[in-house]
Amino acid sequence: MKEVNTVRTYTCMVVDDEALIVQRLRLLFAGIERQHRQFRLVAAAKNGAEALELAADLKPDIVITDIVMPGMDGLELIGRLKELLPRAILVILSAYTDFDYARRALEMNVQQYLLKVPLSETEVAAALLRAQRTLEAQESEAVKLRQLNATVRGNLHRLRKQVVEELLHGEVGPGGMEARCGELMIRFKPQKYSCFAVRIENLGDFRRQYESRDRKALKYGMLNIIEELLGASERGFCCELEPELIAGFISRAELKSELDLLQANQSLGQSIRENIHGYLKLTVTVSFSGWHSGWGTAPQAFREAKQALEDTFYIGEGRVITPSNRLLYEAAAADEFALALRQLQELLAPGADGQARQRAVQRIRRLLQSRKLQPGRVLEETARFIRAAAPGNGQGRHAAGQMPGHNDPPRFASCHGLLDWLENGLPGWLERLHQTEERTEIRKAKQFIDGRLAERLTLHQVAEHVNMNPAYFSAFFKKETGEGFIDYLNRRRIDSAKLLMEQRDYTNAELAEAAGIADERYFCTLFRKHTGISPQKFMRNLRKRPFG
Repeated sequence: MKEVNTVRTYTCMVVDDEALIVQRLRLLFAGIERQHRQFRLVAAAKNGAEALELAADLKPDIVITDIVMPGMDGLELIGRLKELLPRAILVILSAYTDFDYARRALEMNVQQYLLKVPLSETEVAAALLRAQRTLEAQESEAVKLRQLNATVRGNLHRLRKQVVEELLHGEVGPGGMEARCGELMIRFKPQKYSCFAVRIENLGDFRRQYESRDRKALKYGMLNIIEELLGASERGFCCELEPELIAGFISRAELKSELDLLQANQSLGQSIRENIHGYLKLTVTVSFSGWHSGWGTAPQAFREAKQALEDTFYIGEGRVITPSNRLLYEAAAADEFALALRQLQELLAPGADGQARQRAVQRIRRLLQSRKLQPGRVLEETARFIRAAAPGNGQGRHAAGQMPGHNDPPRFASCHGLLDWLENGLPGWLERLHQTEERTEIRKAKQFIDGRLAERLTLHQVAEHVNMNPAYFSAFFKKETGEGFIDYLNRRRIDSAKLLMEQRDYTNAELAEAAGIADERYFCTLFRKHTGISPQKFMRNLRKRPFG
C-alpha cells in the first residue's frame, strides 16, 4: 500500500528588488527543500506591489522580504501583509546599514531578521524552522480555542434545553426566565414574538442511516444554521427540545400587521427548510405560532407551533406552516371516526359481509379526506382499533402496534399511509396474526404481570414464575416481544391507570399506588412520557369526550 504523506507543507515567498539576492535565495531554498521537505518556495517578487498580488493569490505561510525597496518599501509591505495574512510569519532581510529600518520592523512585531551578507543556507533554514514552530504553536492554540468554543456552545445548548423545558412545563416562571437570560446568553426580549418548531422528518431513516455521534453533529449543525438565519442574538434564539424537534423564538416587534407576520415567518421558515436541506441533506417541517408577548405566554406559543406540525399528516412533510394556512379540526368528526372504526372491527370476524366491510372502509376514507380529524386523535383511535382487532383482544405481542416486525402494523406518518393499510394491508396482517402463536413462556409471564400490576414486581419474580434464569429471561422477553421487560411493565401500569381514570377522578398519589409505583413524582413523569400530558389533564380530557 502506498504511504500517504501527512507532513504539513509550509509555503514561502521571497521579496527583493535585487535580482542577485532573489537568485541566491532560490538556490538556498533548493538545498533546504532537499533536507527539510516541509518547506516549499512558491513565489518570488521584485517589489511590494507584486508581492501583495502574489500573496493575495497564494497565501504563503512565510514571507522573507527586503526592507529597502523602491516604491513600496518593506515596512509598508509588512503592514499591508499583516492585514492580508494575519497568521503569516514575516522575516526581514537586510544589510547592517539598514538597522533603523530593522528596529522599526521589530516594533511591528516582526520577530525574525536575516542579514544579506553573508546569506547562508544554515541561517535561512534556522529562520524557517523557527517560523515553523511559531506557526505550529498558533495552529495548536487555534484548535484548542475551537474545541473550547464547541464545548462552551454545546454546554450552552444543553443548559438552554433544560431551562426552556422548565419554562414550557411551568416549572420556571417569567421572572425566573428573565433572571437566567444572561446565563443562557439570550438577549432576546419577548415583547412581541413568534415561536417556531423545526422537526426532522423520516426520523426512522435518520436513526438508521446515522450513528448517534453523527446524529448529534447534524442536529448541532441545524442549530448553527438556524442561529445564523436568526441573525443578531437579540432577534431570537433556538434550542433542541426533543430528539427530532428544535424550538425557537423570534422577535417580531418591528412588524405592524398579521400580513407582515405571515410573510416574515413564511420567508424565515422557507430559508430554514432550504438551508438545512442544502447543507445537511435533511428534510424538515417548520411551523409557527401567532403573535405572543411575555415569557408567560411561551408555553401557549410553543403548543401552537408544535400542534401545527400535525397538519403534515394530511398535507405532507417538508412544509412551512403558519396560523394562516392551518387546518381546522372538529371534535365531532373525530367521534364519528371512532364509531366507524368500531363498526369496521365488528366486520373483521370470519364470515362477515365483505361488501359491508368495504363500505365501512370507504366511510373512513371520506372522513379522513375531509381533513377535519385531529391527527393525534386519529392515531389514538387507530391504535385502539388495532389492539381490539388483534387476536387475544390485544394481549398478544403485536397488539400495541409499537414493535417493528413482519406481523406488526406500521406507524402511520400520513393519512395516505393509514388508508392504504386499511384497504390493502389490514386483511393480510390479521391473517398472519391468527397464524402466529405467542410462546407459552411469554404468555405466562404477561398473565403473571397483568395480575399483579399493583404490586412491586421484579424481573427475578417473573423469571422465577416461568422457571428461567433472570438474565436469560430478560433477553428472551425482549427478543420475543420487541419490548424490554421494564418498558412493558411500565406501559401496562400506565394502561391500568388510564382504565381507572375512565371510572372516576383520582389523585396522582392514588393512581400511583394503584399502578404499583411507589413514587408519585416518578409516576407522573412516566405517565407524561407515555401520553404526552399529565395524569390530571388526561382525566379532564376524558370527561370532555363522549367516547372512551
